[in-house]
Amino acid sequence: MKYIVNLFVLSLLVPVMSFSQVNDTATQASKNPSMFQAMMNILPLCFIVYFIFYFFVTRPQEQLNKQKKEMLGSLKKGDEVVTSSGIYGRIDLITDETVLLEVFQGTKIKFNKDAIVKKI
Repeated sequence: MKYIVNLFVLSLLVPVMSFSQVNDTATQASKNPSMFQAMMNILPLCFIVYFIFYFFVTRPQEQLNKQKKEMLGSLKKGDEVVTSSGIYGRIDLITDETVLLEVFQGTKIKFNKDAIVKKI
């Protein structure tokens, strides 16, 4: 019984095409543009999306990275800075990759140089 009900439901879900619909579909396919023409229609849209993405996402991020690199390059002993975790401190020792911050008298914390967010 379940098998008959399933077949009935499937027969309702599967559309049956008449011969005239098949012929109409074949004539519409011949009227449709070729794949090359379709790609040429989409290509300008792809360029527009690329340029919008570049000017609103990629380029500003590159400028921020450049500014941060310049700021990290200009750090020296005695500069007051803020880390990405919100810790304020004065640079006590600086190396190529790390910074030793004095956050309180006698309290020093070692950070990765990239953790410095801004100079005060």
